[in-house]
Amino acid sequence: MITAMKKLLFVLLPMLVLCALVFTFAPLPEAGVVSADGADGAGQYAAVNKNNVYFYGQPDESAPLFVLPYTYFVRILAREGEFVRVQYAAAEGYCRASDVVAVSFVPHVPFLEKTVDFVYTLDDPGKAGAEELLSVTRTYDYYGHIYENGCLYYCVLADGDLKRIPAKKLLDYELNTEYSDYVAALPAAAEEEGGLSAAAIVGICVGCVAAVGVAVLVARGKRPPAYDPDKAEF
Repeated sequence: MITAMKKLLFVLLPMLVLCALVFTFAPLPEAGVVSADGADGAGQYAAVNKNNVYFYGQPDESAPLFVLPYTYFVRILAREGEFVRVQYAAAEGYCRASDVVAVSFVPHVPFLEKTVDFVYTLDDPGKAGAEELLSVTRTYDYYGHIYENGCLYYCVLADGDLKRIPAKKLLDYELNTEYSDYVAALPAAAEEEGGLSAAAIVGICVGCVAAVGVAVLVARGKRPPAYDPDKAEF
């Protein structure tokens, strides 16, 4: 029995090591986060796949301009240490490299297309020469939001510059599903190309180990009976 167990372990150990290596090094079906030691990825798009990803004016966390719209994208311009210089719509700034996920496709709608109306009202009607000038409505392109001193502001593009206007609540907008659709399609694409995922390879390895174990047990059950000198024939 000890000999049989040694043979089984001799076969099982290499298989288990193979499974561990496959699980560790096989590519996962998801785009990679822009890593600190990777290429700058210039020209590539990166998804904002989590909430509260800040867009900074400088590569410094003390200079946030606004929170990027969740599920949309930035375009990578260059890598600068732990930050990436990015473009969002008409604005250029920075994001933390660990906060965005690089993708290998060009999104159809990379930036949120949303406008907000802001009404300017005169405090003293006497300053207006006509009734229609008592209030003025301006429409701005919405870029994101930010809290400052407990107050909510929208960050908008006004006359070519980013400005903040006071807001009462967070803006509702339609989420972009391009990144989630891309991730969901990765396993199917790998199967079409004839590739196997890490989980599939590990499953095959486990199946082989089980088959070897069963074969050893069957072989042990078919071994010849032990020699009995009392029943020996001369």
